[in-house]
Amino acid sequence: MSVMEKTKQIGVMKAVGAGNRDIMSIFLIESGVLGLVRRVIGCIICLSISKSFELIIAREWDRIY
Repeated sequence: MSVMEKTKQIGVMKAVGAGNRDIMSIFLIESGVLGLVRRVIGCIICLSISKSFELIIAREWDRIY
């Protein structure tokens, strides 16, 4: 997210009465959840690629021998 959007979000939160601790916790939770989701998606992609290679190599191995 761009810096300008974050600045606007912080301004709106401050205007409705959020404190610094509230704002910091919101952004930390948001970044933590995004990081977790990205890790899970990355693991799924890596596992599917490695399983595909495993199947291709096993098929070729059986064809050769």
